[in-house]
Amino acid sequence: FKAADVVCLPYYTATQSGIVMMAYGFRKPVVVTNTGGLKELVDENSTGHVIENNSAPLIAKAVTDILQNKQAINFSKNIDDKVQALGYKNLKRIFDTILE
Repeated sequence: FKAADVVCLPYYTATQSGIVMMAYGFRKPVVVTNTGGLKELVDENSTGHVIENNSAPLIAKAVTDILQNKQAINFSKNIDDKVQALGYKNLKRIFDTILE
């Protein structure tokens, strides 16, 4: 996670994903497919992107968009805000400790 710029989760089916929250713990934007409850965890153009299906062109477009806009969009701050709004107040501290 530490070396990643984006975490891509092109699931065919899902209910929830702990991986999204792990990515957020490392302040990494995500690309998820519109399946299960994944889309509820992602604020479009703020904490990542939700794509309609896991086709390679859609994944590539979403990842490229994040990489091209990471200077213009403060994904880290937006992710911190999202984590706070979801009630995971200690997530940032936990992952900061892991990274030390």
